Amino acid sequence: MHSILVTLTMAILARGALADCTFYGKKCQWVGTAPFCGRHADHGGHLGIDPPHQGWLTATDTEDEDIDELFDRKGEEFRNCRNDYGSGCWTGYKALYCEPSK
Repeated sequence: MHSILVTLTMAILARGALADCTFYGKKCQWVGTAPFCGRHADHGGHLGIDPPHQGWLTATDTEDEDIDELFDRKGEEFRNCRNDYGSGCWTGYKALYCEPSK
């Protein structure tokens, strides 16, 4: 029973870690693992939510808005990334990083 709980917990924590989404035609990725998501380094946080790839830029984050509020504000173009968000954060927040314009 203990190993099942550990496996389930790890699966929940890993959700979204490798998921990519598309926002305005750009490949993007949520960074920050629920339930303890972290903070940007320049906000006094740790490196846990730094860009997944060199040169990627922050498109948005859930520091001041939850995922549903972001969707309401950003609209239909955000649906794919909203669906890839995964579980919410108990502490910290997630950041959405996207590849730079080509």
